[in-house]
Amino acid sequence: MLYCRRSDRTPSHRRRRYEFAAVAAIERFHMMKKTIAIGLLGLVSLCSSCGSESGESGKRDIVTLPGTGVSVSLPQGILPGPLGTYFTDASGETILQFTAGPAAFNFENKALYKAVFPDPPERLKTAHLTGNLYKRVRVLHGGKWDGWWLSVVRGGSALTVQAMYTGKDAAQFERLKTIFSDLSWDETRLNTELAFGAHIPLQNLHLVSGVFGGLSYTESGQAGDRGASLIVETNPVPPSRGKTLLPAICAPGIAAAMQKAAYSGPHFLNENGIVACDGWSTETHGPPTYVMFLLMPNGAVLTAIGSGTPEQFRSALLGMQLTRASQTDSSNHVLSEPRPPPNH
Repeated sequence: MLYCRRSDRTPSHRRRRYEFAAVAAIERFHMMKKTIAIGLLGLVSLCSSCGSESGESGKRDIVTLPGTGVSVSLPQGILPGPLGTYFTDASGETILQFTAGPAAFNFENKALYKAVFPDPPERLKTAHLTGNLYKRVRVLHGGKWDGWWLSVVRGGSALTVQAMYTGKDAAQFERLKTIFSDLSWDETRLNTELAFGAHIPLQNLHLVSGVFGGLSYTESGQAGDRGASLIVETNPVPPSRGKTLLPAICAPGIAAAMQKAAYSGPHFLNENGIVACDGWSTETHGPPTYVMFLLMPNGAVLTAIGSGTPEQFRSALLGMQLTRASQTDSSNHVLSEPRPPPNH
């Protein structure tokens, strides 16, 4: 499992929540090697054309998430992560995550999610969408966090929205439900790299389009490809907490990804302002299994898991090009202005 050492400053309940997200990524990768090329649990950021629209007095701002087709009303103090498609407060007690992918890979069909959210969902119907809204509370379901999980299937796409809370204010957790009341989604406006905020110069593999929440690459560019593949996801932590995760997660994280197979690593790297560790195994079925954890210059923490040539993955990941430049204005909103897209 992925966790930080007890000697670090990250409280144990947050380590376990980050651990759930990272282990979910690893589980999705092993499913991907069989039938899936994507599985996205990361979540969303602000951008250029976005910013926020001021609401009436007493109402929260409506934020448009570029590359996702999503608009949402955010609680005060919730800001976008530096990469990927998630939001968090400064303490890390509240995390909002948004992802979308093919309906065939809807998380409602995954045992991991059903185990974490065991109760039947509420059927949510708003002016903008219809979906299943799940709820978990630690008092009844165990663990160290409370959560909401909305699943919306529209046409061939599935939207997943998660709210995770580790604080002690039950009323604050209940208020998170209000983000779903005016949530809207246009599934025709998905741009994977724009939503993620980065481009990876990967040779011989193609980006899977029509999804957001992370980056997924296969030989054909289609989800479900059984050949070489790579997924890259964010770990939903405040940027200031990234250094508490690396290098602590390197050894246990790589070991978890290899599933008891012998492997080489962790190898520690520092290039282009990126602090990283990686490992690989040639004893798994098919191409070598590869995993890398990265701490980006902007504080983002990424998990990359692939099946293919380790040298190719290492070079491409350490050459990652950030396409989102963020700045904070006087009203404490984060505005991101995309740089021109790199030449493919």
